[in-house]
Amino acid sequence: MKTKKTAKKKTARKKPAAGKTAVKKPAAKKLLQAGEPAPFRVENAGGKTAGLVICDHASFRVPRALKDMGLKKNALKKHIGWDIGAEDAALHIARAFGMPAVIAQYSRLVVDLNRAPDYRECMPETSDHVKIPANAGLAKKGKDGRLAEIYWPYHKAVARLTDRQAGGRTDQKFAAKKTPLLLFIHSFTPRMDGQQRPWHISILWKKEEKIAKKVVRALRQAHPELL
Repeated sequence: MKTKKTAKKKTARKKPAAGKTAVKKPAAKKLLQAGEPAPFRVENAGGKTAGLVICDHASFRVPRALKDMGLKKNALKKHIGWDIGAEDAALHIARAFGMPAVIAQYSRLVVDLNRAPDYRECMPETSDHVKIPANAGLAKKGKDGRLAEIYWPYHKAVARLTDRQAGGRTDQKFAAKKTPLLLFIHSFTPRMDGQQRPWHISILWKKEEKIAKKVVRALRQAHPELL
């Protein structure tokens, strides 16, 4: 007995419509490349005093992708690139008072961590009359990359550590809420914008005038020779 063979219909695969091709978007280029330091580091992390030492302008380092900001290396090492000596002072104070310290690891010319992100001086086109080529006409994409990879991680770390020092953690050591003392350490050049700045030490504050004035009195008593 012969059996009929049933022909199976081949179903043709649908071809992409003319002019349409599935293309994978290339991954966005990262500013910080393999082997480059993180935006910040934390020193004296086990400090138990309710406070935090913060050094926004500790480094003149520039990501390789930005090619020294278009400047000569010695220009970055001047006061426009960082706060000279501020990191050493910050670490000394952190250890002396038993506080953690957050140390920035990229130049203020890449992104100024001490400025609001939408402020013009956050990525300045000039600094003390020196033009910064890598910041000239910087597009939004370039700005957003610096904010995403350096600015926001740094500020989130500062907020997280401040909360911990204030007693935000659940363990018993930090059970009671405390108001942490935030010390921002900077240095300043003796001459800026044509103006002399003869002072050895400056104390700036926003709300805690009482503490600031105590520090000023103590400095004057201990070192009457200082301006």
